Amino acid sequence: MLNGEIHGNIIPSRGIRQGDHLSPYLFLICAKGLSSLIGLAHEQGLLNGFKCSCGGPTISHLFFTDDSLLFSKANDTNCKAVKIVLENYSMASGQLVNFNKSAICVSLSISASEGKRLASIVGVNLVECHEKYLGLPCFTGRSKRKLFTYILGLGENKMVGIEIVIHQCWMGGLGFRDLEIFNSALLAKQCWRIFKNPTSLASRTLKGCYFPNDNLLNATKKSSGSFVWNSLLWGKGILESGLRWRIINGSSIRIYKDNWILRASTFKILSSLTLGELATVDCLLSPSGGWDFDVLNQNFMQNDVDAILQIPIGDGTTHNSIMWHFEGNGCYSVKSGY
Repeated sequence: MLNGEIHGNIIPSRGIRQGDHLSPYLFLICAKGLSSLIGLAHEQGLLNGFKCSCGGPTISHLFFTDDSLLFSKANDTNCKAVKIVLENYSMASGQLVNFNKSAICVSLSISASEGKRLASIVGVNLVECHEKYLGLPCFTGRSKRKLFTYILGLGENKMVGIEIVIHQCWMGGLGFRDLEIFNSALLAKQCWRIFKNPTSLASRTLKGCYFPNDNLLNATKKSSGSFVWNSLLWGKGILESGLRWRIINGSSIRIYKDNWILRASTFKILSSLTLGELATVDCLLSPSGGWDFDVLNQNFMQNDVDAILQIPIGDGTTHNSIMWHFEGNGCYSVKSGY
């Protein structure tokens, strides 16, 4: 393709060296091709994938740097579709799938003999489950202590080697952080991504399971919540402590319930209720678009009036949005959250 027109095929005379700047783009092109083949099989009803909830998206595959996970129903049609997709991808891309290093696992409702038969259709080995990926467990059960004991053991072994160095320095001198707080700040970053990217696969999957009719900030803990979901809610507490509204027209921002005041100690109004519990910020604006001084002085204490007058008002070309108060660009960062 040259200048939007097809000019034939490119026949390379040599390969690409390791570290070539073109390599990542070729990887993305190949991954996109495999994803399209899987998507086509799904559209044709040959590959079904699975859903975490009735209202959530169908997940047919997940791609990582060195591994690819494909999901399907445990029947002949789906397994044959997987086999055909991989064969077509190999012929089109020139890349060979190593079936000896590939594996399949089935749910507990599928017998071992049936699992082996389905695995033989694809041409891979049957395993009980993929227990770990990149050193972390893929499945979680009721016993979290048993699940992560080995991680604590690895951490203790690492700490023994640096214990003497730590004693020779002031606390924090080497940059060591409180791991529990740091973990919470990292989880808050994931919550921020889910909240700001509602069309992502993770956002749509979690929304279908835990907050189908609301947003992440209003979601609550459920008795049936997974370990991942409960962990995200733990990190959400940090996120909620620093979120406030950016005022554009104020039409959807509640004066007394929402966070919108430029004040780090509390983003809420301190004055008593006078305008009605559901009153919105737009009633505090004058017809010209600025703050209405008379309305502010009649209904709020002086410290609230001073804080409100410091808030810039948008030009109306965008919408009210939620921002992270402790960063100049309004985006959450692990550093400020910690």
